[in-house]
Amino acid sequence: MRRHMYVRFVLAVMLVAVGFISLNPFFLLLGGVFAYSAFHIWQQEKDEKDWEGRQG
Repeated sequence: MRRHMYVRFVLAVMLVAVGFISLNPFFLLLGGVFAYSAFHIWQQEKDEKDWEGRQG
């Protein structure tokens, strides 16, 4: 799962950079969606690890 987070984060950074360079709001929006997705995956993994720590 962590690999997906890194790939989505790298795509988000690249899309936001392209959006700023080309002044295209579509790429900025798409980069934001990828960044949110990567953040959500990171939060899920963090919560799962916290939950496992409380169980055992």
